[in-house]
Amino acid sequence: MVQGANGHDAMPRGKRCGKVPKASPTGRTFTDDPDLHLLADGTRVEPRVMSAGRWCFDIPPGTCRLWLMSRAARPAEIGLNDDPRLLGLCVYAIEVQTITAIITLKPDSPALCEGFHLTEQSDGISLRWTDGKAELPGFLCADDNGAVLVIIGEALPRYHRLPLEQTSMLGDAFENLGSNCDFGLFQRHLGHSGVVSLLRWANINYRDLINGLEHRFEGLGDSSETSLIDDNDYRLQTRYFRLHTFTPVGQGGERAEILRTGCATLRLLRRKLLHDISTARRIFVFRSPDPDFDHAAMRLMAHALSAIGPAGLLCVGLRGASEATDRVTCLQPGLYAGYLSRFVAADGPFDEWRDVCTQTLALAKLDAGMERWKSA
Repeated sequence: MVQGANGHDAMPRGKRCGKVPKASPTGRTFTDDPDLHLLADGTRVEPRVMSAGRWCFDIPPGTCRLWLMSRAARPAEIGLNDDPRLLGLCVYAIEVQTITAIITLKPDSPALCEGFHLTEQSDGISLRWTDGKAELPGFLCADDNGAVLVIIGEALPRYHRLPLEQTSMLGDAFENLGSNCDFGLFQRHLGHSGVVSLLRWANINYRDLINGLEHRFEGLGDSSETSLIDDNDYRLQTRYFRLHTFTPVGQGGERAEILRTGCATLRLLRRKLLHDISTARRIFVFRSPDPDFDHAAMRLMAHALSAIGPAGLLCVGLRGASEATDRVTCLQPGLYAGYLSRFVAADGPFDEWRDVCTQTLALAKLDAGMERWKSA
C-alpha cells in the first residue's frame, strides 16, 4: 500500500481488505450512501446519472459558486484504519462538458483547494479526498448554455447517517455537567470548541452535582472555600467539585494570583450556568460510571435542574443487560437516559457519543416539554 503525503494509507484499508464495521443494533447509525450532490449558488442539485464510481450532474445555467457535497466520516472512528481525517469522497478526476469544450481536472490540480485534502498516490493512481464540502473552481461553473459535470471517484464503504451540515448541532446543542470531560472531548473531536461552561472539564459525582444544583452552587468562588491543588496542572478544589486550570504546576505566576483568578472565573461561570439552565438554551449532559446512578437518581437530578429552569437533561451511563436496544430513552418530558458500551479516551472512539446525541435531539423534537428544539 502506497502512503499519502500525510503518512496515512491513501485508500482506507477497509475498502481493500473488506474490514467493514458491523451495523449498530438500531440499524440507523451507518449508511453506504455518500449522498453526493452539488450546491449551485445554494441550491441542491442531485446527480442525473449514477453508475459505479461515476456521477453526472447538470450545472444550472449562470451558476456562480459550486460546491461538491457528501456525507463524511473519519476512518479511525468507523473501524477502517487509524486515519483521523474527515473524509467525504475520493476523487480521481473531474470533468466538465460544455457545448464547445471539455475541461478535465486531475486530482493534483492547484485549482482544487477549499475542502480538499492533499493529493495522494495509491498503486500508481493519483487521488484526492474531499472533507464532505469541497468548493469547485469558478471556471467550471456553467455559462448561459449550462454544462454537465462528471465526478469520477469512490466513496467510503460506510458513513454516519448524520448529514455533515448538522454535525455542529451536536456540539452546540448540549452543555456538559460532568462527571468528567468525556463530553468535552467529544465536542473537541467534532471540531467544535464547545460551550464555555462551569463543569465542562470538572470532576464531580452525581450526588455533589444534585447538591450543587439544589443550592445553586452557593459560595462557589469564595476564596475562603477554594484551594489550589498541585497535580500535573493546578486544580481548583471547591466544596462541590475539583476543576482543571490547565496551568502547569510551576508556571503561570504566583499561586495566590492563580487562585484569585480561578475564584473570579468560578463566580462568572456559576452565573452563566444558572442563566443557561433558566433559559433552557441547551440540553445538559451528565455522564457517570456509578452503578447507583439509576433512573431514580436521574429523576432527582432532573428535579433539581427544573427548580432553576426548564432545560433538558441527558444522563449517560454504561449499558447493562437490562437497558433497551436503543441507546437513548425518554424517562419523562425533558429527561433522557443514554447508554454507552464503554467510555472513551482522549482520542475516542466517539461513535457512541454521536449516536446518543443524535437520538436525544430526535427525541427532544418530539417532546412537548422541549419547545426550544421543535424547530431545530
